Amino acid sequence: MNITGLKGQIICLLGPNGSGKSTILKTLSGLLSPISGAVYIKGEEITSIKPQNIAKKLSVVLTEPLTAELMTAFDIAALKDCMT
Repeated sequence: MNITGLKGQIICLLGPNGSGKSTILKTLSGLLSPISGAVYIKGEEITSIKPQNIAKKLSVVLTEPLTAELMTAFDIAALKDCMT
């Protein structure tokens, strides 16, 4: 499957529970490794891009609660400032 997004474009994935929407988004954002194939952002394979640089290129909004296991103490403290 190929998905191409344009600068400033908003892409929405709709589908029934369990159809893989969150898995696709987590793979695109680098939170999960691809099961097969590769993910490219602007021609660069996502596995070679630092997470900070991925965050500068795309954003993902998931409906499930955040887990702190992948976050540093600084990240958690910074979230508190964003939510007030």
